[in-house]
Formats: sequence, C-alpha cells, structure tokens
Amino acid sequence: MNVPTFAINGTKEDDIELPLVFSTLFRKDLISKSFTHLNSHKFQPQGTHPTAGMDVVARSNDPPTGQGVSRIAKMRGGGGGRLGQAGGVGSVKGGRQAHPPKVQKVIFKKLNKKENKLALCSAIAATQSKEIIESRGHRIENLKTFPIIISDDIESVAKTKEALKILDSLNLMQDVDRLKSRKARSGKSLLRGRGAYQTQNNCQKHVVQFLELRRVRLKI
Repeated sequence: MNVPTFAINGTKEDDIELPLVFSTLFRKDLISKSFTHLNSHKFQPQGTHPTAGMDVVARSNDPPTGQGVSRIAKMRGGGGGRLGQAGGVGSVKGGRQAHPPKVQKVIFKKLNKKENKLALCSAIAATQSKEIIESRGHRIENLKTFPIIISDDIESVAKTKEALKILDSLNLMQDVDRLKSRKARSGKSLLRGRGAYQTQNNCQKHVVQFLELRRVRLKI
C-alpha cells in the first residue's frame, strides 16, 4: 500500500510503500491486554501495619457466655472515652481490616513475547485506519490518508512556534485545539493532586517529546 509523504510546509512530495507491519490484523484485545500488563509495572506494593486496629486493650468476658452481653471484645480501663465499646476486631468501629492488602501480593504482570510483539505490530497497523483513530476522539476530518509521513526536514525544527506552524500546514491544529475545551477536575481528585488531565493529544505530546529530545541533543 502506497501513501503520500509531505514536506514541512504541507505540500505533497512523493509516494512511499508502507512496510509489511502495516498489514497486521487489528487485535484490540491484545493491545488492551498488553497495555494492562505494562501498566502494572509501575504499581507500588500496598500493605498495612501488622497491628493496625489492634493496638487497644480489649478483652472478652471470662467466661464469654452466660452474662447477658455479647461475646465480642470490649475496651478496658476507666475515665470514659471508649470504655466498654467493642474494639480490636474486624467488625467494629476503629478495628482492624478483615482482609487487609498484603505486600507479598504479586502485582507485576508478565506477557508472552509473541503476544507482546503481535500487540505492538497491531497497534502500529491501526494508525492507518481513519475509523480507529476517530474512535479515540481525534478530530481528523480534513485528513484523507494515514499514517501521516513527513520528510526528514522536520528534524531541523527547534522552536515550538515552528512546530505549530507545521501542524497547521498538515491540518492537525483542529485536533490540537480540542484540548482547549478540557477543564480541570474538581473534588477529591483535585485535592489529591490529580486535577489536571494526564492524557494529552497525540500531536501535542509528540511535538513536546520531539522538542525535548532536540534540546538534549543541542546541549550534548
């Protein structure tokens, strides 16, 4: 399959034949599975203190039956407070968790090498389908062919305004501008530092990564 290549000013230069990887069958299940497994590599082990909820002086009656009260452990001591309240077990206020998370739990998921390779090839092949790209929410009404291949002259770009001009010439600014309608989250997620959306537009993300790489090269 042949697709056109574009210059940085948006004009068509030549046609190029796509590699065989673009003929891979689209496997959404494998791509999702691969993403889930890779995402598990950054999980952190969760655990609790060994005596959490049990650092209290609470005892059951001896004998526990025949005294007209429940057999659950109750607070000892005097001076009010939680005196006489149940504690130290999993079914009461301030007690331990019934089944707390364990740090020994295996949360690192592995994926077969062939599955991982097929998922990667399938994801690359999906970039030539306009329907799949639009299903991700991208605004690409003015584009006709996929994937978008640009000449090597783009490697000489070092400023953001130049990169934005290239995106505009390739009719990609409509997809970038859709981010302006996004608003920050509110509520608990905002208080916990997750107010800003983590996902970015693909065009904007790749431009940022490209410019950062350029800055590193220039420094070297």
